Amino acid sequence: MNDFLAQLGLPPGDPSNFHRALTHSSYAYEAGTADNERLEFLGDAVVGLA
Repeated sequence: MNDFLAQLGLPPGDPSNFHRALTHSSYAYEAGTADNERLEFLGDAVVGLA
């Protein structure tokens, strides 16, 4: 994950946050992991403030 972030010019961070941000809800349901829906709603709310 850190290599991917470096290619984007982003600093390394907590990989679980990036994994969650890139995980679609349909995959998360099947795999039993966290998905990106909460982050998506947060992003939509922030964009709505602009």
